[in-house]
Amino acid sequence: MSKMLRAIYGSDKTPLRFGNLEIPCYVLEDGTRVLSRSGMQRAIGYTGRSGEMLTRFVTEKNGFSPEIVAGVSHFIPFIRPDAGGSQSATNGYEATTLIDICNAIIDLNRAGVLNEIQQQYAVFADIIVRSVAKVGIIALIDEATGYQYERENDALQNIKEHKYGKIPEYIGIISGDLANRGQSFVSTDYAWHLTHMIMSASDTSSGTNLVQYTRLCGCYNDDIHLTLYTSNEIQKELYA
Repeated sequence: MSKMLRAIYGSDKTPLRFGNLEIPCYVLEDGTRVLSRSGMQRAIGYTGRSGEMLTRFVTEKNGFSPEIVAGVSHFIPFIRPDAGGSQSATNGYEATTLIDICNAIIDLNRAGVLNEIQQQYAVFADIIVRSVAKVGIIALIDEATGYQYERENDALQNIKEHKYGKIPEYIGIISGDLANRGQSFVSTDYAWHLTHMIMSASDTSSGTNLVQYTRLCGCYNDDIHLTLYTSNEIQKELYA
């Protein structure tokens, strides 16, 4: 039996947030980003107590791909950083599974095969999908848990090489002072780069620092539209 992995970042107090939705998220000692199983169920609108709801829904409803069915059928048991006593183990799913499930629920709803209760799941799924893309969810978890302090400077290149085969529609970060010159947000071949950034910075940040924190800037070989979200105050500083 393999050793149960321990979460080295994350807690119930540092959830991943999608508007009013919250999902406990963690980074395991092998670098895997996971979401709690119960949190994923609540995120799509389930209000019951069964821990098996998501598994039953995906495996019993026609239309989910074999990859999604396999993903929810094999959850990841792990130990929370603050765990103790007889309830030390928690079950979770690899983080991007949430996006796959949400996209499938949206497609099933468009096909008219969901019942009235399941249609509510589609509403929440749409909120989540609109909030983040696959690469973005990893950046958001790192931000929420604090793992961004430890991750590789070339994290985007690493994700490109080992996790995904095509360029995602959106690549975004939420950051401020941590988005400094020591962090790279572009792959080495410049094919992958930031498309969206939500920037917040301390009140003491100077105009020069704010420009450096704006990691959207770069010399790219495409015409992808870049989007920066920030406060009116920071916008005034940038244009000053």
